[in-house]
Amino acid sequence: IVPKIVMKTITHFMLAVCIYCLCSVYVLGIVEPSDAICGFIAATNVASFSMYSMWECTVNGSPVTNPCDAPHWIGIDCTTYEFVEITVINLLPVAIEGTLSPSLANLTELQVLSLTNNSFTGTIPNELGVLTNLVSLSVNSNKFSGSIPGSFGSLVSISGLLLDENMF
Repeated sequence: IVPKIVMKTITHFMLAVCIYCLCSVYVLGIVEPSDAICGFIAATNVASFSMYSMWECTVNGSPVTNPCDAPHWIGIDCTTYEFVEITVINLLPVAIEGTLSPSLANLTELQVLSLTNNSFTGTIPNELGVLTNLVSLSVNSNKFSGSIPGSFGSLVSISGLLLDENMF
């Protein structure tokens, strides 16, 4: 039998851990990679291509916890810092259609976003300007329109920016 004081201490400790985790997610804005990538999937037809068939937000009715977990999603590279983070999204030119979801702005460790030679439409979300770790952005040869977001001036790490062959 465990003394009541020990049980109370354990209960308080567990409560503190839960509160810390919730604060990390909601106060610090930590977003699971699956949440950000699911917004992207929902705005496109990427999962309809056989090579991207693993790109599912649910499997047998259960949510996918992380696109970085095995089996590895083609076109996604990840790394582990304090958390597992998506660092690369590199889609092959297979005529993927849809719009670019602002949810990608939640992938704060993203370094490479390559969507070259597909059929993306709409505007490039201004929100992507918060991706300060982005080194390469290749969205050339799509059907983007509108204007290039002014927030791209905040992409301090960018060394490669391909925007040509769109309707800007």
